[in-house]
Amino acid sequence: MVIEGVEPEIDGGRFPIKRVVGERVVVEADIYTDGTDALSCRLLYRGPEDKTWSQVPMQAVGDDRWRGELTVTGPGRWRYTVTGWVDPFKTWRRDLQQRSGSGRNPAAELPAGAALIRQAGRRAEAA
Repeated sequence: MVIEGVEPEIDGGRFPIKRVVGERVVVEADIYTDGTDALSCRLLYRGPEDKTWSQVPMQAVGDDRWRGELTVTGPGRWRYTVTGWVDPFKTWRRDLQQRSGSGRNPAAELPAGAALIRQAGRRAEAA
């Protein structure tokens, strides 16, 4: 997974960007990986008093570019970062839609989707 070209940024993140309270910060990044697996990406952010990160999903806007937004709700130094991962369920769903859209019977793919759901359930129980 490669995440690069994060904007806005000043001198590679060496200096903070400036915004005023109530202003939106639109964050974009180039996010990609080898292969054709589907990705999911999130913008994580926290204000100066926050102990934990808040997060919002990022949307693909084309050519491996992703976008997410946050709103500055108070003064101080805000931090943000971008994360991404290969999303097996999203990949399965996309491939299933392509197969069924091409007139092929998608029934053979359903057990793979059920297995992904069971795996996610086991991970959730363990957390």
